[in-house]
Amino acid sequence: MIGTRPPCWTYGRCPDCGSVFNTFSATVWSGGRYTCIQMVLILRGIAQGASTEHLADGLGIDRSHLLLKRHEIQKLLEQRLSPSPLTDEVAVPDEMYQNAREKETVVTLPGRPESAGN
Repeated sequence: MIGTRPPCWTYGRCPDCGSVFNTFSATVWSGGRYTCIQMVLILRGIAQGASTEHLADGLGIDRSHLLLKRHEIQKLLEQRLSPSPLTDEVAVPDEMYQNAREKETVVTLPGRPESAGN
């Protein structure tokens, strides 16, 4: 398999200048040697907040190179995403406390004491 690329890499040639390009040309993944599966798992790990060391060990790749790639991805995200998580003028409480577990609502069923089930 040396010299072959994964099937997700589509190659093409510019009719004007003859340059060869692929699916990942001019992206954060250009020039890299990651498989498509590794790219998806790296993005997933970064989104989940996994450590670079954990990702590198799990994928069998160099930690220092992965750290540079992670910084490159995070820099792009900072440039392209809004710093404000809530863009509406009025925020729905569910949006503000989603996954924060800052407030828990105790639900009691009619005819049962509040201490039941807690």
